[in-house]
Amino acid sequence: MWTQSRDERILRYATLQMNPATRFLDDGFHWYVPNMTIALDTGAKRLGLFAAAVVLSGIYLTFCTRVFLAQYDCTRHDLQHLQAAIRLMPWDADYHLQLARYLFQDGKNMRASEVEYEAAARLDPNRARTWLGLGEVRQVLGDAQGARDAFEQALDADPTTPKVMWRVGEFFLTQGETERASNEFKSVVTSEPGSTPAMLRLVSRTTDTGTIIHDALPAEPGAYFDFIDLLIEKRDTASAVKVWDALAELGKPLEARRAYEYINYLIAQREVGEARSAWHTLALLSGLSSYLSSEHNRIVNPGFELEILNNGFDWRYQNERDVTLTLERMRDHSAQNALAVSFEGPGVSDAGILQLIPVQSGTEYEFSASYKNGVIDGAGGPRFDISDAYTGTTYFQSGDLRDASDWRRCTAQFTTGRETQLLALRIARVPAGSPIRGKLWVADFHLAQK
Repeated sequence: MWTQSRDERILRYATLQMNPATRFLDDGFHWYVPNMTIALDTGAKRLGLFAAAVVLSGIYLTFCTRVFLAQYDCTRHDLQHLQAAIRLMPWDADYHLQLARYLFQDGKNMRASEVEYEAAARLDPNRARTWLGLGEVRQVLGDAQGARDAFEQALDADPTTPKVMWRVGEFFLTQGETERASNEFKSVVTSEPGSTPAMLRLVSRTTDTGTIIHDALPAEPGAYFDFIDLLIEKRDTASAVKVWDALAELGKPLEARRAYEYINYLIAQREVGEARSAWHTLALLSGLSSYLSSEHNRIVNPGFELEILNNGFDWRYQNERDVTLTLERMRDHSAQNALAVSFEGPGVSDAGILQLIPVQSGTEYEFSASYKNGVIDGAGGPRFDISDAYTGTTYFQSGDLRDASDWRRCTAQFTTGRETQLLALRIARVPAGSPIRGKLWVADFHLAQK
């Protein structure tokens, strides 16, 4: 018993209102629990409370010590210490999981690994990685049904993580269930588009192109282009065309750069018809319809009014030594724009400008183009040249394009060969390699079936 001033009582009361778990009452020291007051008004009671506190502290310290020792054992990453960690804390799923992984990687006792995975799954059934590990070890042990059950449990535990869906997809792929596997992979690439190439390399080993298109590819052009890139790498042109056709059916805008790569590949493979069809699809879906040729003029962008794409069936250019190409506005010609070609030295064999033109074999065509030039020094001169893009067979080569201070029209007629399907229109330097200086303007190209 002790006495307290009024101020001390007020302070004590305020303190107890904030923390009512402990109260000091007038008749002695008490331990307060809501609806229950334990009086510690004797030495025996206080000694008993102290003893209980010591026991609880000992239990807590023992638990902390076990946790520390178990964690220390796990850092050693060997069989004896992992087993010791489990003996210290058998209720912790993490230690069973670590031992299971160790045994699996060691490869000497797969059954023991399975037992540890099963123990980890019982203690914590909501971890997908535990079920994945159990599925893997059962797969090694030849228990297909047990592996299936484990992988299904992994999906139940975590149905949205790409790594989980990927591993489950791999399992079903090994079981020959390509549709189920493709569905899982489709979910992966939908959430992580960057994984599409790796998925396609894996799936294409055992799955046909049609199934991949239908079951594995999300309805995004990027995924289809990834598949086309893989097929181009394999030189599987027929399958690439099939994927392109499915891509076109999506009706979505296409990334021109990737479409150019596909079209240029087709041209290189002499698949001119498919390349021309792909060019048409690209133009319609990506706002490039101005770059389509017509029956009235097979040449694309004939007056250089449009930006030069340097791809596909538009004009292509490359830097040639001692040659400069520029687009200029013209006031003295019906065509508003012209291509200016400046020759500045020796070693010139080509102006560096080219257009590939799909044509029909065994067909007569009419060609024309306008040109003018400034003073050109050197033997011979530049010439219009039309030849087979694959064989190099020349169908038309003009005379020297010089001595024309005013605009002139060059015209010609020729018949393509039986095998010709693609022409190359260029400006050649004849004789090739000899010095030349001067400037040439060309414009208003035209090629049509007679």
